[in-house]
Amino acid sequence: AILIDGWSFHSHLRLMRHYKGRVPVIFRGDSTLLDQTGFIQGLKRKLFLAWLYRYIDKALYVGKSNYDYFRYALVPEKKLIFGPHVIDNGRFACSDPVCQSKAAEYRKQLNIAADEAVFLFAGKLEPKKAPDQLLQAFTEAGMPGRIHLVITGNGPLENLLKDKYGKHQQVHFLDFQNQASMPALYQMADVFVLPSIGPGETWGLAVNEAMANGKPVIVSDSCGSARDLVEHGVNGFVFEAGQLASLQNALLTMVQVEPEWEKMGKASKEKVQQYSLENLAKAIESLLS
Repeated sequence: AILIDGWSFHSHLRLMRHYKGRVPVIFRGDSTLLDQTGFIQGLKRKLFLAWLYRYIDKALYVGKSNYDYFRYALVPEKKLIFGPHVIDNGRFACSDPVCQSKAAEYRKQLNIAADEAVFLFAGKLEPKKAPDQLLQAFTEAGMPGRIHLVITGNGPLENLLKDKYGKHQQVHFLDFQNQASMPALYQMADVFVLPSIGPGETWGLAVNEAMANGKPVIVSDSCGSARDLVEHGVNGFVFEAGQLASLQNALLTMVQVEPEWEKMGKASKEKVQQYSLENLAKAIESLLS
């Protein structure tokens, strides 16, 4: 069998057509219908995808929105196997003293006290991630003074956002942090927020990372992971992408349930264990047996 993964369309098509009928062709992707616009364009896309996926024997879908995409593309249900979108969950737990010490250093660097709370955004500062909407929602929502927002990353919106919000006492900016530093960054925070509006936020693996660290999450419904990873009111909240009032409501509701954060974080950590490298490996093995 051959497993085709990733986002290189032209090489995918060549591989599918070459191996079809020779060996089983297994495809894994994370596309969704969340950005679908226009009837005519949608119909053209559906016909093209139906033609494309006739070359595969099985497909691994990463979550509910990805499943809907494959069914929309007329891939028969019998060809679909759940193969979760995963990270190395254990690496983000930040259970060792060195990681926890680095998390404390982040707070010290930002002048945030241990008894104050941090909402964290980590990602590219670009329109599709909507850090501008998060900053507007946070600063206009009347958040309590002990609640801070840390924006981590660089990108095309960086200068604009720093000029507008850089002097706000509850807003802090950090440059891009490499993957080795991310467990400590999540450990420094209390709540993770991914406000993406798309297009193209097919999943949002940062949500997996934050949950593996045991954090409650606030995620927009434009993120492919929202339907799978976020149980509304249990381990976080889902809000309507691009709607300021909906995001503000999610932020303020999260503040109101602060006594439940530890419980919600544990629910996150438990939930994301289903999205593990081991379970993905088992799914792939099931197709080869």
